[in-house]
Amino acid sequence: MSRIIAVGPREQDFAHTNDFFSGSITLYGRNQGENISYAGTCRHRINHNVFTEEQAQFVENEMLKKISEDPDVRFMSYDPNQAYDCDIEIVRRTVCLNGQELMDKLNHKITFREWAGDVCRVHHSHLLSGKLCTYQNLRQEYGDYEAYVVQENFATGGEGTYILTEQNADEIERKIHKEEEYLVSGYEYYNIPLNIHAVVYEKDFMLFPVSIQIMQVHNNKLLYQGADFIEAMNVDRSAMEEFREYARNICVKLQREGFRGITGIDGMIVDGKAYILEMNNRFQGSTPLLNLALEDAGIPSMQELNYDSFRKSASEYAVDDLQVSYSCFVYLADGKGQPYLGHKGDWGREKNIVGIYDDRLNYGWRIAPNATLERVIFDTNIVSVNEEGRVVLHPNIPDMNEKWYDEIVQK
Repeated sequence: MSRIIAVGPREQDFAHTNDFFSGSITLYGRNQGENISYAGTCRHRINHNVFTEEQAQFVENEMLKKISEDPDVRFMSYDPNQAYDCDIEIVRRTVCLNGQELMDKLNHKITFREWAGDVCRVHHSHLLSGKLCTYQNLRQEYGDYEAYVVQENFATGGEGTYILTEQNADEIERKIHKEEEYLVSGYEYYNIPLNIHAVVYEKDFMLFPVSIQIMQVHNNKLLYQGADFIEAMNVDRSAMEEFREYARNICVKLQREGFRGITGIDGMIVDGKAYILEMNNRFQGSTPLLNLALEDAGIPSMQELNYDSFRKSASEYAVDDLQVSYSCFVYLADGKGQPYLGHKGDWGREKNIVGIYDDRLNYGWRIAPNATLERVIFDTNIVSVNEEGRVVLHPNIPDMNEKWYDEIVQK
């Protein structure tokens, strides 16, 4: 097998993959050994969910250098959709790549909901031009909600997903592009956000355990900040099985259309009912937690299974009983690019912390607003679901203070 280079946002995404990769080209990374990092080269901790031509060109140039050094090199991308924006020589050397037309259809929030609507319950939404996305208009036309979710078609990690309220209407309406189209829905305050990974083969598919997605509002944006597989086990069984059944239906339809490999399906539970929101035809922020669990079980990593699915008609591994006893929280810079009060780059260890991953973060660099700082992995749940059906984050997690830090160090 030709050597395979991992390409993606974070070097840490490719940990616990059994030396499957011979190197990596990432936006965050140590920029040492076999890793080439944009942030390490530019000394700038970017927000990787905000696309720029500069960072895309950096990654493409480094991939072309690898090709010039070794024409037999191959690439596996964290987000295969991005491969199609690169030079044709890169596309030819990218493994585990579905057809562009199918990928585009699934990657668009709008077209995915249309595509999935005949096999599952999708959350009710409206497609509107930006000029109609005013609080007053939405309140008048689409129901008596206190807030509305206004999403760009390609938003990732929550960037481009706004929570529009009467209080912030002036600010958000200035940010919305009047001629673009947005997906708009009422904001369900009491909801349980869910995600499930799948790997699709020709004749079967692997469905993995469900996680609760940790979504937090920052600067009027609903941003992804982690996952909890442990607490997901306590969610109402009937609603959870309905969500998994919808995921199975989607996988069957993907098979029929020739899709192969990794995907992630987002949904939520509201009032005991499951709804599908979108599909991520790529790896995800919670994939490293699955890799830890797969390693514990002696099963190949998600990246290896993804590669396997393009070469075999069915998987030889069973994951129905896989136990994922991990959760994680992703710490972000604030809206001015500053760490939160008391935030530390070196916390020591306490009994429930499995690992702290920062891809060699340097606080002396420029830090972009909402840039990822560290991902902390725990072997305990860090959220709970209250009686009203809303996810509650443990109070020690989001804003770690000096007192909490000192308590950890002293243990």
